[in-house]
Amino acid sequence: MGTFLQLLSAVGLVALGAAALYAAFKFDAFLRLLESGRVLIRIEREARSHCCLGPRNLAEGSGFAVYSWLDDRWVLTADLSAPGHEATPPSIPGTFVTQAVRTQSSARASARHGVALR
Repeated sequence: MGTFLQLLSAVGLVALGAAALYAAFKFDAFLRLLESGRVLIRIEREARSHCCLGPRNLAEGSGFAVYSWLDDRWVLTADLSAPGHEATPPSIPGTFVTQAVRTQSSARASARHGVALR
């Protein structure tokens, strides 16, 4: 009986080792897929409501800016602000690296306070 239990334990340990090795390879493949940028992580509607995604940006005439989340901060990727307006970064942190959002441009501080622009 003791030999049978030893054999059963050995088979169980080999199966456990094989399963751990398989999981390690799958996890490595998953990490490579995430790093490649081919996987898009969906953002819930509430989380992206801060960044003025609708077409009203262009209708208001202020323009917009595109920011990307890199190195734990927002980086300005494209500034398409109308004259007299400036890019406004998002107010909340990004949720994943290379996340891109469009924000509505705001009037420059000097334009808001009635100071003539040069």
